[in-house]
Amino acid sequence: MHNHTEKISGAVLSAAFILFFIIGYIVLVNVFDDIPVWYRLIFTALPAAMGAGLLQSLYDRINEIKGGEEDDLDNY
Repeated sequence: MHNHTEKISGAVLSAAFILFFIIGYIVLVNVFDDIPVWYRLIFTALPAAMGAGLLQSLYDRINEIKGGEEDDLDNY
């Protein structure tokens, strides 16, 4: 059981690291007032969609680990 916790925490930490940069990028784009609104919408929506995909893949990976498939190399 302890091994599951380590694998899950590794997946969560790596996803949090990437999500930190995505959120930082979104904040940085929206800080400047001289950027047109439609640029802000595009450059906010695309990273937000990437973040949503990242969270979905993290959810799937946690379910794989809990289901006993600890090494996803078996799929290939």
